[in-house]
Amino acid sequence: MVSPPEWFEHTQKEGVLWLNTALTFSSKEIPILKLHTEFWKPIITAIFDALIKEKKKEMADKKQGLVFIMWGGYAQKFRGIVIFFYFIFIFYFD
Repeated sequence: MVSPPEWFEHTQKEGVLWLNTALTFSSKEIPILKLHTEFWKPIITAIFDALIKEKKKEMADKKQGLVFIMWGGYAQKFRGIVIFFYFIFIFYFD
């Protein structure tokens, strides 16, 4: 079995992007966390948008997908945004 740092390094080499919806947050105070995640929401949304647009270019040549795994309540709030971008940029603009 490999250590957690080795596993993360391996997944990154395979193209996994580990992204925390709060990015830089370290406090335990829920009201501040909510403000913080709202602050970063446009940035996270732009990252999803860019990833999906770039993958769309690749998908013309290859039969590979793009997978989003969303752990936790804050991450799962982005599900609708990812679905929106996926359908807009992959299906409707092909």
